[in-house]
Parts: sequence; C-alpha cells; structure tokens
Amino acid sequence: MARSLHSAILACLWTENHMANPLHPSHQPAPTTHPPQSPTCIPCPPDLSPLVKHLRAVVFDFDGTLAHTRIDFAQMRARSLDYIRKAGLWTDAVAAAPYVLEAIERAAQSLPSSDRDAFLAGANQILEEIEVEACATGQPFPRVPEALASLSAAGLRLAVITRNCSRAVAVFVRRHPLPIDVLLTRDDVPRVKPDPDHLMRALQRLDLRPDQAMMVGDHRADIQCAVAAGVPACGVLTAGASAQELYEAGARFVLDAVPTLA
Repeated sequence: MARSLHSAILACLWTENHMANPLHPSHQPAPTTHPPQSPTCIPCPPDLSPLVKHLRAVVFDFDGTLAHTRIDFAQMRARSLDYIRKAGLWTDAVAAAPYVLEAIERAAQSLPSSDRDAFLAGANQILEEIEVEACATGQPFPRVPEALASLSAAGLRLAVITRNCSRAVAVFVRRHPLPIDVLLTRDDVPRVKPDPDHLMRALQRLDLRPDQAMMVGDHRADIQCAVAAGVPACGVLTAGASAQELYEAGARFVLDAVPTLA
C-alpha cells in the first residue's frame, strides 16, 4: 500500500503537471525515468484515489513525526502543574485539561489581565527550557530529510505545524535543515492543534484548500486536528501510538514512518 501510494502520488503529479498543456515537451515520447503517461496513473487503493488526485501539499507534525527530540513531557507536565499550584490557580478544570498547554491556558483564564501576562511568561519559560534543551541534541528520524526532499522534488509543498515553541524548532533546524515551505509553531498562532485553526492557517499560507493537502502525524491530536479541518490524515508509528489509536482518531491510513511516503 505504501509503495502504491508513493507511486500514485508521483504519477498523478507528473501526469497532471506535464500533460495538461498540449504544447509541453512531455507530449513527445516520455523519458524512461518518468512514470508512464496514463490518465488513471498507477493503480492505488480506491479510497485514496481522490486524495492522490488533488494532493498539492503535505503538512507534518514536528516532534515524534519528523524529529526525535526526546522532550521530557513527564517533567514538563510535573513542573508546569507545580507552577500552577504554587500560583494558587489549581481547579477541577485545570486538572481535567488533556495537555499541559491547555492546563496553563485554563489556569490563566482565572487571572485578571494585569497578572495574566506575567503568569504565562513564567509558564512559557518552563516549557521553552525543556524544549530547547531537547531540540539542541535532537535528530531527524532516519531518512526523513531525504524523504522530504523527494516529496518536494515531486512537486509537493511541505509545511510543519507544531505545539513546540519557535525557539526550540529554530535550534533544531539550524543543525538539521529541512525543505519546509511553511512553519507554524505555537508562538505563531492563537490556537494550537488539535484546534483545526492551526492547520487552516498553514493551508492559508500555502493558498490551498483542505482537500488539496494531507496531514501526517504520530499523535491522535494531529489526526483530530486534520479531521476537524477536513484534511485527510495519515498516521505514523514513530512515537508510541498504536495504529488502532490513530485509526480511531480518524486516520485514513497509517504508515510505519514518514520515509514510507517517499
């Protein structure tokens, strides 16, 4: 399935880009290195055919999907919740928050505006310290840079949306450049995934519709974000989530890792 998806993407991109114009040189005999000229492209699973036909971009999660950073999320959660408790802002709503960022946001809502910025700055300092330290030694997953280069060369635009801070991602990308057209960290958007606004803003930057993109991520939050935005979702098994969990969140298909796409 993975191989046919890759072949179908490349074939459809090549066929549409090179055969739409009757004056294009592709109407001469095609080089043997190109996919065969065929209006139906290379066969692929029927439910993926519409995706492949319209695909113009792939939007990726960062940590756990493209990068192995070893961020200590347990420490991040423990320190953040302790910070909230010491500020006297612990409530049932904070305790019920699914993720650390949401817990911090709920705690801040109970503060007057004059105190909110200082509280959020302190919380963000905890998060950034842990994220930057991890990203300073993080590595791309094997063959990810090559896979992204291959997808880009096939004509796909590439984007990353992440709940990480911009400083941490910048530290990583300086050491491991990635061919990304659009990057939106939590510092760049008012609402982070799984809120679909995060993904929709990336699509706006790309000037594409939801049906022209695919979201790839390792966590149910990535999949939920894509489903809410009307974007087909692909799960990857590089950070501990099971295929069943990703399918239940709404993934159209699940692969072992990002390089399987390329």
